[in-house]
Amino acid sequence: MISSRDMRHYPVYLDLTDRVVAVSGAGETAIPKLRLLMKTAAKIEVYASLISDEIRCMASKGHLTVIERPMEETDAKRFALIYAANENGLENTRIAGIGASTGRLVNVVDNLEESDFITPAIVDRSPVTVAIGTEGSAPVLARGIKAAIESLLPVSIGALAKIGSAFRGEASKLPGGRTRREFWSNFYFREGPRALAEEGPDGAARSLKHLASRISSFAPDPGSVVFAGIGQGNPELLPHKTRRLLHDADAVVYDKNVSNAILELARREATFYATRRHGDGRGRVDFRSIEFMESKAKRGELVVRLFSEISSSQGTLSFEIDAVASRGVQCELIRNKTECSRISIDKTKSRTAMAPISASPTSRSRKSTIPNSERRPNTRRKYRYRMGGKSSYLLSEISKAKP
Repeated sequence: MISSRDMRHYPVYLDLTDRVVAVSGAGETAIPKLRLLMKTAAKIEVYASLISDEIRCMASKGHLTVIERPMEETDAKRFALIYAANENGLENTRIAGIGASTGRLVNVVDNLEESDFITPAIVDRSPVTVAIGTEGSAPVLARGIKAAIESLLPVSIGALAKIGSAFRGEASKLPGGRTRREFWSNFYFREGPRALAEEGPDGAARSLKHLASRISSFAPDPGSVVFAGIGQGNPELLPHKTRRLLHDADAVVYDKNVSNAILELARREATFYATRRHGDGRGRVDFRSIEFMESKAKRGELVVRLFSEISSSQGTLSFEIDAVASRGVQCELIRNKTECSRISIDKTKSRTAMAPISASPTSRSRKSTIPNSERRPNTRRKYRYRMGGKSSYLLSEISKAKP
């Protein structure tokens, strides 16, 4: 998986506990930065010859320290970060020079080119925080996104996160992998919110302990391989189910023409495998990818096999499904088409049956609503032919390839 290199600013969260953050300037430009910094555990120092009344009030309450002189290079050695927030552009440029000469990161307010870092728009549900950045190019857009996210995140989510954080020591003793992820999902999205609303923080904490006590009853789905079509390769047109599976996948197998925009939808912790096709003219199949999918699934992992229209049209898709299923692995197929197909795999006979489903989400009938004139003729017959003929040949080739 190769990601694009368009990201200029890398988003990170810095631990500023007991570290010194300096702000050069004590006027209107500095105040918004200081209000945000005061939410952290940093030691804040403000350098300026003229100090506004509001900043003096902040200092009187113990939120920061005021040094009534310009910042000097010898000061900067103690700083974790520097903000240049003077009303004078020349002074801000001087502060940027101090940062460069001492190896300290500097943010020059409203000057992207002279800044080493930028401060994103933030949705604060501490300890849950969401940072929104636009590379400094569209602050109005960032504020609009922030407002939309704030409307979606309840204030109570911070309380749940604090309860979960206090329980992490105990949670580390639980089985890992998908079982532990299901445990936390159950708490944060089902049991936790209900208990918090009905019984408060204490009730949510009891709910978490109860979930942990019956962890043995959590039976995640056995390992499986889901073959998911990407259609024309537009990530916005992927079925919702495919997006959800990518978010949960332990491994992703993909053709080389699957775009990075689609691969970015998968968990960063997932294992990625790019197929390497080869063959003698009867089919181009990566035998190692089949062995990879089998080994991952038999460990109880969820594997998502992203395939393009080329794989489907060349018949390699039908072979891969047949080959993986013949090894006792549960398989499923999701096609990215208007006329969806549900695939059920008979692992004993290693055959695939197709059942067209109506494109209408409100219809209860499984009878296709596509007019006869628009249907592809003999689809079922051709599919079975590929599964029976080519798959039989390629399965024998796999047997020969094994050491």
